Amino acid sequence: MALPQGCALRYREDVRDGMLSVLFVSRRGTVRAPLACACLQHLGGDRFRAHAAGHPAEAGHEVHPLALAALRSAHISADGLQPQSWDVFRRSGAPPLDFVIVLDRSVAEREPAWPGQPERAFWAYEDLLAQDLPADALQFTHTLLSLRRRLELLVNLARRPGTRAADLRSDVRDMAYLA
Repeated sequence: MALPQGCALRYREDVRDGMLSVLFVSRRGTVRAPLACACLQHLGGDRFRAHAAGHPAEAGHEVHPLALAALRSAHISADGLQPQSWDVFRRSGAPPLDFVIVLDRSVAEREPAWPGQPERAFWAYEDLLAQDLPADALQFTHTLLSLRRRLELLVNLARRPGTRAADLRSDVRDMAYLA
């Protein structure tokens, strides 16, 4: 299926302007995706535009309180974080994406085709809300710290002069193997 010409042009213009747009996807979009989104916005400043989303059938309505607490403890702003369906990023007029980073194995198996054909990566993170045990604040903090390590690498790699999304493709995929 061919993309509308406007989508492809908008994608290329966004890369030329130096902004890299990243969508983080998790099952509900209430823990892992917002943690990654807020962290990248914090670290990447004006170089990145980060988004978070969940599976349309399971997207939550608010960011989990323990995820917000983890962000507060790391002095990372949670302003504007709101779970949403990934359908928002598949509609006509959706923001162009350079990367889609899936943080959940169950979602990776159901991932749709994305407009503009962004680069894709899979970073496996445990679903902290799918456990039989009550949610533990320390697990949320550990997840945030692990995401932060990967995102610090991404931000630093993207600072190289002339770096484009295509230049980072294998780096972003390889970050999945970091502990």
